[in-house]
Amino acid sequence: MGNSLSAPRGIVFARTGAALAFVSTKRSAGPKANLSTRTIPKRTCGPRTPAPNPSWGPTNCWVPWREAGTCVMRTAVSNPMGRCREESGKRYACYGRPPPEQGGTRSDRIMPRLREPFDRARPDVPVGTPCWRDRSFTTLLERCKALEALRDYLPPDVNRPTYRGQERVEAVYSTYKDHGYGHFFYALVRAIRPRRCVELGVLQGFSLLAVAAALRDNGAGSIRGVDLFEDYPYRHAQHADVNKHIRACGLENWSAITKADALLAHDRHKDLDYLHVDLSNDGDTYRFVFRHWAGRVRQAIVMEGGSANRDRVEWMVKYGKPPIVPAIDEIRCAHPDWTIIVLAPYPSLTVAVRSAS
Repeated sequence: MGNSLSAPRGIVFARTGAALAFVSTKRSAGPKANLSTRTIPKRTCGPRTPAPNPSWGPTNCWVPWREAGTCVMRTAVSNPMGRCREESGKRYACYGRPPPEQGGTRSDRIMPRLREPFDRARPDVPVGTPCWRDRSFTTLLERCKALEALRDYLPPDVNRPTYRGQERVEAVYSTYKDHGYGHFFYALVRAIRPRRCVELGVLQGFSLLAVAAALRDNGAGSIRGVDLFEDYPYRHAQHADVNKHIRACGLENWSAITKADALLAHDRHKDLDYLHVDLSNDGDTYRFVFRHWAGRVRQAIVMEGGSANRDRVEWMVKYGKPPIVPAIDEIRCAHPDWTIIVLAPYPSLTVAVRSAS
């Protein structure tokens, strides 16, 4: 099969549009096939039945499956609203992410977007809706009057460029882009006009570049990104590649990156105006940051995550990571001089503003 991927014997992967169907090629004497199946009652449309293992990811459509089966693929019914076409007496197999026990590394699999279940949980904020259209942004401005100037730098929609060179910045990979958080970073720095900025956790440099562009347009300031880059054993970017992004955007005079352990950076930075943290954040990351940085940052601390949905992402649950929501409650009590608001659209963003700012 031209679109097949390598898989353990007896498993066939076939691409259907933008999705991936995974089905068993083993013959079965009964309904106990090695995938999620069910016999569908007679109805023309009904609610989607989720896959039995939530780690498989969202199920967006069903494909007909022959129990005897060597020829398992028919046509997939694309289903963005989570409903599917059903016919009497036919057995259907769901597509989604294959379970880990069926082999292949993470990069081998075509995985559904991690944000999908959370965006479906917020149908009023689909992908492409600016985070500043969400009610949580309104709460931020109500609680932090000094941030009203943000509105002057935010565009009507996420696809409208607002600063020179933004097209190059937006070409950099980031989960922040779905709800326009790059625009938010730029607008925040334009509004509060920090001079000394640090970012812990750089990846490919998307948020660092947005901040650097704002510092350039402010006419003063710089940001230092700290990351392990290729020394980090999980998802990472190359130090040299991020430097290339910085130079390609013409922002080398306002930004620089250091290859180092971000968790030790507080020993080298004593006085800051702005801090952004994106280190595979969990509750303990939040506690650590406010314990070591709250007394060093004068204006704003921004941290990836903070919503209840973000606490339920697969890796947080799988590895038993401490949730962020209760950590934020603790931090609010321990640091009453900080106003802390969570922008809810996935992946969410916690914005902490010092009361004196």
